[in-house]
Formats: sequence, C-alpha cells, structure tokens
Amino acid sequence: MKLFPVALICLATLAGCAFGTRKVNLLYGDRVTTKVADPRGDARVAVARFRDGRPSGESGQRLGWIRDTYGIPTATVVARQDPVLWVSDGVARALESRGYRVERVDSPNSAGSLPTITGVVTRVYSGMYSNIDAHVEVSVTLVRNGENISSTNCNGTIVAPAGTISASEYEAVFTATMDQFITDCIPRLIEPLEEATDK
Repeated sequence: MKLFPVALICLATLAGCAFGTRKVNLLYGDRVTTKVADPRGDARVAVARFRDGRPSGESGQRLGWIRDTYGIPTATVVARQDPVLWVSDGVARALESRGYRVERVDSPNSAGSLPTITGVVTRVYSGMYSNIDAHVEVSVTLVRNGENISSTNCNGTIVAPAGTISASEYEAVFTATMDQFITDCIPRLIEPLEEATDK
C-alpha cells in the first residue's frame, strides 16, 4: 500500500505524525479570566486594538511550523482567530478581572480623555522540534490626550516537550504563553494606570 511508508514515518517521529495543518483556537487561561478585584467606578481605561508589527513570515493566522525528526518543516500551525486581537483583548480582559472598567476602542483617538493602552504586537509564534516553544511579544504604550505616559516591552514564553503535536496541545501551549505574557505585562501597567486614573 502506498500509504504504509507514510504511516511508518509518522510512527517514527518523536512527537507523533508531523503532517497536516494544525488549526488552533487561541484561548485564555486563569491569569486572564480569574476575577481578583471588584469593579471600581473610578478606574476607567480604554484598550485600543493593537497594531500588527510581526515580520512577514509570522503574520496573518500563521503560528509556526511543525518539523519532522530531521528538522524539515512538514506542516503549518495556524490560528482560528486573529492573533493580534487575541493579545489586545487578553490585556483588556485581564484589566477587567482586576477591577478596571475597560472600554475597547479602535484607536487612542476614539478614547476621548480616557487613559488608553495601545501596543504593537511583534511576535505570536511557535517553534517546534523536540520541544514546542511559543512566544508572545508586544511593545505596550499608555497614552492620554495624545501624551505618552509610559512604554514597556511585555513578553510571554513557554517551552514544553513536544507530545502529540495536536491542535489541542498547541492550544494549551499558547494559553500558557498568554498567561505568562499577562503575568509579565499587567504589573508593568498598574502603577502608571493608577496615576493616570487618579488625575
């Protein structure tokens, strides 16, 4: 049978069959969704949709490549959702879980006088060989009335052993990466946000 050699190749890989596009749902974990503070009427903030600053090879819905035991790319990993919107909405949801009243806007210009978080997503991508390594990298800026209040670079990285390399495994890895990103980013934003919302 012609399919038999392909089956043997799949069985021989370290992390399951390397063929076939993986379509991944980009989800949110506990660091984004778990409520840690009650809503505060005086803590209003806008989150503008982040801009896409990813390199051309990592843009669109692509999240990475799956490689066989020889390191040759054999299948793509793609997102079912917009990776850039996933990141900006993750920041908005994390702020809501911490008591902020968040207004989602298209750009800082449509936020009025609210302090506004905006950003440029420079990476939402994964590598894979014997491990899966996933990365979320964003340059985040807090602005108000056209004035730059603070800027910071936020990162989330996870390295996990490559198991079945299924779509569900990638979903778990990217969910954990988002949690790491939020753990890194939100504390950097809280102090300047508190100062801005007090004005």
